[in-house]
Amino acid sequence: MSSHQCYLKGHLILREGVTEDQVKEAFQKFTAWIDERFEELVGDAIAFEADQNLLLDIPFWCSGGHHQDELDELAVVLGTLCEGEDWIEQHDIQTGDSEAALIPYFIGATPELRLFARRKYGLLQAQTWLEPILGKEAFASVRSFVGSLPLLDAHSVDA
Repeated sequence: MSSHQCYLKGHLILREGVTEDQVKEAFQKFTAWIDERFEELVGDAIAFEADQNLLLDIPFWCSGGHHQDELDELAVVLGTLCEGEDWIEQHDIQTGDSEAALIPYFIGATPELRLFARRKYGLLQAQTWLEPILGKEAFASVRSFVGSLPLLDAHSVDA
């Protein structure tokens, strides 16, 4: 299997009081997997900004175009440090498979919050395509309707 250049991207809000050392610990397995040191990534690839913002733009090499267990594990650990529900994305810039070029990993402190993150992400993606053809008001109705639907049991979904 060939190696692809990828990027891990995300903009996360850390919980109040989360320290850089806690973030470093959360990234320990991931940085070992990509053979990098956390301290060398801080600044450009991992940025700590005001108001508990954590910005990620980490280059790495992997089999690419495929779901990575290491990123699943990272997302689960980050869920314990982040506020609410969110996501990180693996961008594969060398795949020829458009469906594999961008893979989201959902973040939340619980499996249920990861499902909320998945719904939020899906609606954001749908907005790009649907709002221009439905209009803002109609898409707001779609968002409201989808938001009112119960989510499946977190254990029955590959979250």
